[in-house]
Amino acid sequence: MADYQEQKEKNRGLAEAEIRQQKTVFSHFPDVLQIELTNYCNARCIMCHHYYEGNARSGHLSENVKHKVKEILPFCSLVLLNGYGEPFLAPDFTEWMELLKAYQVKAMATTNLSVLKEEWIPLIREVFQQVNISCDGYDAASYEKIRQGLCFEIFTENVRRLRGAARNVRMSMSVVAMAWNIRNAAEIVGFAASLGFDEVRFGRLGVNAYLQNYAEDLIHYEDAARKYFKEAAEAAQSLGIQVVFPMNYHLPVNGAALAEQEEALESLVFPYTKGYRDSLEADCRDRMEKGTFHRPKGRARTEKIGCRGICDWVARGIYLDRCGKAATCCENSQSQYGDLADMEFGRIWNGQAAQEVRRKFYQGSLPDFCFHCPFIINQELSYLEVDNKKALFVAEDYEENGRG
Repeated sequence: MADYQEQKEKNRGLAEAEIRQQKTVFSHFPDVLQIELTNYCNARCIMCHHYYEGNARSGHLSENVKHKVKEILPFCSLVLLNGYGEPFLAPDFTEWMELLKAYQVKAMATTNLSVLKEEWIPLIREVFQQVNISCDGYDAASYEKIRQGLCFEIFTENVRRLRGAARNVRMSMSVVAMAWNIRNAAEIVGFAASLGFDEVRFGRLGVNAYLQNYAEDLIHYEDAARKYFKEAAEAAQSLGIQVVFPMNYHLPVNGAALAEQEEALESLVFPYTKGYRDSLEADCRDRMEKGTFHRPKGRARTEKIGCRGICDWVARGIYLDRCGKAATCCENSQSQYGDLADMEFGRIWNGQAAQEVRRKFYQGSLPDFCFHCPFIINQELSYLEVDNKKALFVAEDYEENGRG
């Protein structure tokens, strides 16, 4: 069996050198890949396009793209096996784990863990370094209210099975923090600790112009969110579990604003009934049939945010969606470098689009697609410093509302 570790180490060293030299044409290969194995999902989560689209535009990664990815794996240290679907539903998930094992690549994935086949567990234990498990509640009612179509009992049983059989794999609970669950942040931390999670990561709600869920974004309830995140942090400390939440919620609470925000949270009416979903799905399907439906894009930013260095993903990683289209990362999947289905990887990795993104960073200007990036917001990037982070927290502004 070939040993790829020396090749991977040389690639990492070359990447470090080329980052220091501010190269825009790279000799190194990406040592981190994110691959969308499938964009099928078995859930109808209330904040996701699957809520109203279902699986109308879903599919799996092709064999052609998989074959081309094999050429990159000898250089890779880590592969993330997820995109905008549930990766454990990919029909070749076992094959992918075997492939990563053969090329000595570690894996991560974000999953709702509604499916966990017994034969996967030894491979997960051997190949995975971390599993990010999506959960936005702490009991059956709160969980199934948001992650519609999933079963809380199955979820908790699968988490216990995985935790018991794969103690070496880091388990992180990924929580979309929003108006419907922020008041239960401490309970969510307690629930995660009871299941043996190592960490809870509270992320931002990605507001959706078709759902028009702007009022659910915590940007409108900052002081209330700070109060509840503080309670969550205190619970985490007492329970011996790590907790991460966006940095703007680490600031002191404004007591005068808190009461008004608490009242606004209390008065919100939960709209996500089956009837509401059925009506949105019918409208979406009708627009698709007429060719008038498209996912709305965020408006280009006019304000300039300065930066120094380069994003880790731009310098060392790349994202491939299930069609083989390559982009900087899943946050920037709509701005593409090229299509691996019909292009050689080298033409994508060092193409004009990729070079332009690298150049923009080195010129000291943060690209507008980096707004809302959780890694910038949580200060988790190694090669990038960003000015005026407060501007990154503004609510998303769309070119059109998605439902005229």
